[in-house]
Amino acid sequence: MVELLLTLAIPRRDVKQPAKALMAWFSNLRGILGAPIEELRAIQGIGHVTPIALKIIQAAATLYLQQSAEGVHCLADPVRLSEFWRMRIGALKNGVVEAAYLGSGYRLLHDGV
Repeated sequence: MVELLLTLAIPRRDVKQPAKALMAWFSNLRGILGAPIEELRAIQGIGHVTPIALKIIQAAATLYLQQSAEGVHCLADPVRLSEFWRMRIGALKNGVVEAAYLGSGYRLLHDGV
């Protein structure tokens, strides 16, 4: 998966070695997407544009999870609730406070975070 994502950010280049380096340094995709831009740029073969592309991918995945949670009973299901918050704030290095605004039946409201 990391190689596929890097192929989007680094077209027409072999991305196997940078993908392996990212996995060795950050352990998994969540670690890679949650890493600070400066740390991503320190990996050989990543360059200056790729970390921005990875942050866009992370933002898109977070938005996808939020929108898929809106209007369903996700906050009544501990597994979905955990996935939702881990994607939003799980990789942050500093503490944050976020609130979820719910409608009836524990449904997340549109733009309710």
